[in-house]
Amino acid sequence: MVAYWIDYAFSTSRVITGSAQWRVPLALQLVFILPLLFLSLFVVPESPRWLAAHERVPEAKAVLERLGFPIPEGDEGEIDKVMTTITDTVKFDEQFGSGRWIDVWRLFKHEDAIRSRRRLFIACAIQGFQQLGGVNEVTPTLITEIGYKTYIIFAALNASFIPVIYLTFPETKGLSLEEIDELFSSSRERLDETDSRTGIL
Repeated sequence: MVAYWIDYAFSTSRVITGSAQWRVPLALQLVFILPLLFLSLFVVPESPRWLAAHERVPEAKAVLERLGFPIPEGDEGEIDKVMTTITDTVKFDEQFGSGRWIDVWRLFKHEDAIRSRRRLFIACAIQGFQQLGGVNEVTPTLITEIGYKTYIIFAALNASFIPVIYLTFPETKGLSLEEIDELFSSSRERLDETDSRTGIL
């Protein structure tokens, strides 16, 4: 919201003209980016999955505790269950390595055990929605040529996305990455029983 008002102020200003109308708002983003960069490098811890992949399990447990997994005195059972799930997933991923790009095309012919084709569709759909329903290169031209009708077009496009999202996108609120994996699985089998071809993804 702040960015929109800053852009509006500079675009309608009679004092600031020329390229400064877009250069200054762009440069002002550094005010927020630099502190976030500092926080991400020196304050925010690595993810438990990354730590587990690098055999730093005690640190991973500490991060889980900070994320809302309190460990009662003398009882680490719950956090151990979460860590076991994470380490099992990491080992599963490591056994396949990187795969070949040509294997991606197999998804268009055969659906695998963890429904990678659906995952690919959702990822592509999100990118399409972002371009069709948000600010992009053509927006200034559209506003100049057809005025407020531009926003009607955006509203119609965004409304058309609702049934696609409702019918095909799974609800992931409050779920761990491992539980999200199960949402996409065609059955409730364990990860180590899935098709090895999906290791490339």
